[in-house]
Amino acid sequence: MMSSDSDEGLPAFDLGGCSSKTKTTAQRSGRELLSRSIDEMSEKELRVEIKRREAVDKRRLAEMKKLEKQRENVEKKLQKEIEKAKKQATSASRKDDQPAERLKHMVAILDTAIAENSTLMSSLAAKLSEVEVEYRIGKDVLHPGTISWLRKTAERTVDEQAQILTKVCEEEQAELLVNIEAQGLAGLVHYTKMAQCGQTLPDGAKTFKQYVEELIKSFPNKKVTLVVQGVEAFLRGNKTHQNRQYRQAVTGREAATKNSSQRMFSDVTRLDCEEVLVDMQLVLGPVVRMCEGPEELAEYVVTMTKAISESYFKQSNPFSFHTETGQGPSKQALSDADSKVSLIFKHQLMQLNNVSEHMAAAVVSVYPSPAHLLNAYESCSDTKSAQLLLHDIEVRRGVGVVSSTRRLGPTHSKRIHLLMTATDQTLTLS
Repeated sequence: MMSSDSDEGLPAFDLGGCSSKTKTTAQRSGRELLSRSIDEMSEKELRVEIKRREAVDKRRLAEMKKLEKQRENVEKKLQKEIEKAKKQATSASRKDDQPAERLKHMVAILDTAIAENSTLMSSLAAKLSEVEVEYRIGKDVLHPGTISWLRKTAERTVDEQAQILTKVCEEEQAELLVNIEAQGLAGLVHYTKMAQCGQTLPDGAKTFKQYVEELIKSFPNKKVTLVVQGVEAFLRGNKTHQNRQYRQAVTGREAATKNSSQRMFSDVTRLDCEEVLVDMQLVLGPVVRMCEGPEELAEYVVTMTKAISESYFKQSNPFSFHTETGQGPSKQALSDADSKVSLIFKHQLMQLNNVSEHMAAAVVSVYPSPAHLLNAYESCSDTKSAQLLLHDIEVRRGVGVVSSTRRLGPTHSKRIHLLMTATDQTLTLS
């Protein structure tokens, strides 16, 4: 028999066979007894439950602390590994910047025309392999016979897992080498002489200046260097051919060989080559190098490769002159450098007409270097005062009783000012 709603939560007693009054009394007595026992049991159980929960909380807190400590240890270990990886990456980058390692990051790009020349290609491959320089075969349609360079740079980063990630980039260099055979140069010189004489050039023929101008136009961002092979041997052959023709003309004999009278560009002389090359270099600027054979050309390519590998670091680490010096050899070395700068500056001033050694020495005694003089010019209020800055410098001549003094004067002051501040490279100093 179930209890009423007011007795919910208490166990029901079966009082079947009893009167309603008896049932009501029995139920009331059971509830009171059970309430007292629950109160007593709840108090004990509460203490046990509290202790149990406290123990559980302690265990849980200990486990959380343990896990937190483990996590911190893992993070510290990972952070140490990341720092170690960063140091390794920095060390590897510094190693790449060492002079002994710089050449290994250069790549020489050889044109197919050079690769097809077995003698030249074998010499280049041997020389480049000796210095551990990588080379590749490329195709240049505009101008065959070219050699260019790439410089590999490694960018190293460290990820969240302490792994070093390396990204290799290839940067194209500004230098370009163009290989010209001696007969090709002779043809360009020959057509240049024809143009100078007002003669009409054959179809497709170019003067040496036109050839270089097209080369510069095709590679506007390159510093062009022309390498000519076998000029001396070709000129000796021309001389021999001319002597043979002279002997044949004197003796009246015919040519001993079939090809002796068919040599191309036999009229080109050493003087013709020098005049054309000097004129081109003065007007257009490219450097010309003479090589007598594949071995010499290969050595020159290696030399250029070394220079290109060093130029990047010289540009990124410019020399800075320190005026604060301590005692010892370094101070003496810098003192010697100061005197050499003054000496060079004095000789530079003496290049001007009518500027004697006494005048130059007087200027240098006040302004020991070009930088000092330029700073003084910048501090002047206007151009006129800058031009007359050196006007009153005293120039001493002679020693003892025969010595004399005079002022530098406005003329020399203006000329020196023009020398130091002129920006027009075509300007002629009197």
